[in-house]
Amino acid sequence: MGKEHTVSRLLRIMQCLSRIEEGENLDCSFDMEAELTPLESAINVLEMIKTEFTLTEAVIESSRKLV
Repeated sequence: MGKEHTVSRLLRIMQCLSRIEEGENLDCSFDMEAELTPLESAINVLEMIKTEFTLTEAVIESSRKLV
């Protein structure tokens, strides 16, 4: 795995975790155009991770349920 791939993966993970951390703060928005709650936004980041990286559907589904 190249350095760029590793950095991209870490960035997506940090994006997801920051949204989960703000989950109870409904006034917080990560995307001004979509007006999603932080947890809805975290689900979107999980979907991006699913398309950008090789992960099993079981890993994505269990993460989605936890969020």
